[in-house]
Amino acid sequence: QRLYRQVYQRIGIRYGIVTSVDGYDEISLTGSFKVVYNDEEHIYQPEEFGMPVIRPEELYGGATLEEAKAIFDAVLENRATKAQKNVVLINAAFAIHVIEQDKTFLECLDIARESIESGRALEALKKYVAFMS
Repeated sequence: QRLYRQVYQRIGIRYGIVTSVDGYDEISLTGSFKVVYNDEEHIYQPEEFGMPVIRPEELYGGATLEEAKAIFDAVLENRATKAQKNVVLINAAFAIHVIEQDKTFLECLDIARESIESGRALEALKKYVAFMS
């Protein structure tokens, strides 16, 4: 995290770095997590955002590429487990918040939720794949 922070500061871009205190390189919701922005950092608990703490085994990403793809597809098709969906939502919300700093984090969480539940996230991926093909 420190290396990324130094690089982003030298480049001079707006950034946000998230890590879970228990070692994940993203917000895992398995416990507290740290968020570092250009000029501030905070440690949060999942409950602060209406998210339950989840067990690490609920984050199982699959043993094969096919299993991982199936989980990814389930999230974008809004049929993933609640734990999987919540982890994606909170990470997406913090990413949105880096760009939309005038919005509250809860507004960013609503944007992320609406994107998945409406199917817009899946449509954006499909457009990207078509563009790259």
